[in-house]
Amino acid sequence: MPTVAVLAELLIVGTQALVWCYVWAVVFLGPDWRVAYAISMPESVLTLLLIALAYTLGIAIDRLADSALTTIGRVLNRGRILARQPMDERDDFQKMRLRVLVAEGAVTPYLGYTRSRLRVARSTVFNAMLLLLGLVALWLRGFVVREILLVAVGATTVALAVASWVADRIGQSYDAHLTEVDRLVAEKR
Repeated sequence: MPTVAVLAELLIVGTQALVWCYVWAVVFLGPDWRVAYAISMPESVLTLLLIALAYTLGIAIDRLADSALTTIGRVLNRGRILARQPMDERDDFQKMRLRVLVAEGAVTPYLGYTRSRLRVARSTVFNAMLLLLGLVALWLRGFVVREILLVAVGATTVALAVASWVADRIGQSYDAHLTEVDRLVAEKR
């Protein structure tokens, strides 16, 4: 997968995480919380620092989202939406993925693109959950006007539902395509 695509993917995920990080900072530090040093920095330096932070958070959130949603899916036994396959099947699935990547160079970019979309959707589910919890915590602390909170909670809930559905659909598509390509690779041998 091209480096620029991976960079963009991780920046998207990390930028989403910056939103809930800010909400949680307000929950713990109060609504008047400001980072005096950051505000006094030149905008170009602040922008560079935020991009670096978003990228770093994106890396961590991608891994956390995969682990957390797999665990939650297993606990809830929901199967496809949160954990697309049980852990023992995941090992076989990873081996299948590697066989396909090695054998079929032409299909690899497509599978990589689909997997990238899945990672962003899965991370969006994780980020939306943490944002929703942060918004509720803001309300419990009395830092937010009720009407504004209701709109934010409603929008975040819709985003969470849509991201969950999208992650499930992309996951199903990826699984089906990978399985089909693996079958075609096996037939060629």
